[in-house]
Amino acid sequence: MASVLVQVADAVTKLVNDHKPDSSYTTQRPDSTYCPNALRSYGDFILDIEKADELHIDVIPVSPLATELATRGGIKYLASIDILLRYKFKQNEKDNDTGRVDQSIVDDLVSLTELFSELFQDASHRRLPGYEAATYKSSMIRTVAPGDILMQRMFTSRIRAVYSVHKEL
Repeated sequence: MASVLVQVADAVTKLVNDHKPDSSYTTQRPDSTYCPNALRSYGDFILDIEKADELHIDVIPVSPLATELATRGGIKYLASIDILLRYKFKQNEKDNDTGRVDQSIVDDLVSLTELFSELFQDASHRRLPGYEAATYKSSMIRTVAPGDILMQRMFTSRIRAVYSVHKEL
């Protein structure tokens, strides 16, 4: 049987993959590939950023896995999951004169980060299907890293969702 942390990470991966931004989300990019499949990983990825041409979403179980006694026969786990969004800007998304990335594209990615963060706060998604898990809290750990944009021409953001999971002993 998979651990609580792995089960929650798998469920969050499914939630992210099943979620499509609503009609209020618009992008400046007609060739947008903003909703590919998320993959569960342990952050052991090596992304060849020169070949990356779409948004990469990684769902990463994070330790430590906090526990506390919930009842005489049960434990409450606080399972933390990071959702990492990474995107390598294409040459045509940069200004030829200044070399700067088109700000509207960065704005779109920040907006998408916020949408995914809101997903974990939405009452209809607080419970993970098939699991006795409910969102305890979520936060955007990182929304824009100017150094990544400047030095690597890459956008990275990270959301942390913490789920409260009750497990009978």
